[in-house]
Amino acid sequence: MITTKKGIRYVLVENHDLPYVSMQAIFLAGSYRDPQGKEGAAGLTARALLRGTNKHTYQQLTDEFDLLGADINSGASGMYSYVSGGVLTRNTEKFFELMSEMIMHPTFPQAEVDKEKGLMRADILHRRDSDSALVRYFFHRFLYRGTPLSRPVGGTLKSLDGLSPKDCIAFHKQYYTRKNLVFVAAGDITHERLEALLDKYLGDLPEGKETLFQAKDLPKPKGLHVLLVDKPNRTQTQIRIGTITPGWQHGDVIPLFVANTAFGGTFTSILTTEVRIKRGWSYGVGSILDLFRERGSVGIGMFPKVEDTVPAIELSIKLLRQAIHDGIPAERIKSSKEYMMNRFPFELETAFKRASFEVSVFLRGKPKDLMDTYIDRVKKVEPKQADKAFREFIDANDMVIVVVGPAKDLEKPLRAIKGVTEFVKVPYDSDLK
Repeated sequence: MITTKKGIRYVLVENHDLPYVSMQAIFLAGSYRDPQGKEGAAGLTARALLRGTNKHTYQQLTDEFDLLGADINSGASGMYSYVSGGVLTRNTEKFFELMSEMIMHPTFPQAEVDKEKGLMRADILHRRDSDSALVRYFFHRFLYRGTPLSRPVGGTLKSLDGLSPKDCIAFHKQYYTRKNLVFVAAGDITHERLEALLDKYLGDLPEGKETLFQAKDLPKPKGLHVLLVDKPNRTQTQIRIGTITPGWQHGDVIPLFVANTAFGGTFTSILTTEVRIKRGWSYGVGSILDLFRERGSVGIGMFPKVEDTVPAIELSIKLLRQAIHDGIPAERIKSSKEYMMNRFPFELETAFKRASFEVSVFLRGKPKDLMDTYIDRVKKVEPKQADKAFREFIDANDMVIVVVGPAKDLEKPLRAIKGVTEFVKVPYDSDLK
């Protein structure tokens, strides 16, 4: 990561094969920084940047970008807010001018903010029609409850009602600053040219301070905690099973990724073999690690028939406990390593993917040399190291289980799962508190 004369950090991967530049301005504050009761503030602020500036209305701005043949988008995630886009090389400076106008001088007109709030409400209602989206939403809300990580990027219907342009102005003033900015670029532009444009168009941002979210205090569940999201008239359920893990800065976590890939990360993994191939309970099943700097999570997902739901949950937990206690067969570890090494180049196949990977190293606290050493790190993992990481990082006795499906068929058998210490039932159209 490089810093300009005016203190703007940036990552650039040059590629002059095509006359095109891809860019993303990242501000280190997303929904995790939403004020309590103002969930959705980061998302609304980012989305409304395009809705009008001190020089252009929303329609004028979109027309200007269209005339450049440019893509432009803005939004937020949990960790950060962003403005991203791409443009032909010859139009790069005009693109910077318009993008900086969005970033530095948004006006957040009431009527336009209300339109964005309407779109965010529509997103919430649309999510209720998607069982897979519902289980992802409730899994994060339940696993991270009581912490900023549980705050939904899109807010809730109730919190959106309470948001106003004043909230956007306050969020923008606090977090859209130079020290909170990381700029990503890739394509047909040089370092000298990019630095000049950054300092010219974004160098006058208020200095501010860095507010990168640190996920330090994430309470780990004790026992099995079940959340049943009641959605009647379903013949199939959506399931997530997971727990809190250490993060990237805990130490060498590559063995954990190797073990998890062997357990549930490929079509030949333990989970896929037992749940899908042998029993036919779920066409899709897998286990995913999502690590921040200090903490992270592991999540097992599947979508069986209603009648297979509890057996699939019990089997998955049993398989995880066996893998932790007995270890994973060496041939599976070897296969998962080959898969990870063969797949890694696809994560870097474009200039923008390489630039984004470098930024993820900073955001998530990954080893600084990971891009260059990843394959060697994976290659060196021994089966004993992978088994040790699984034992140390994951506790299959302390997990949350989230199920989207009909309560009339599922409540009793879910409550009867051995080790359940908490059972919560909510309607699918509610917002978990």
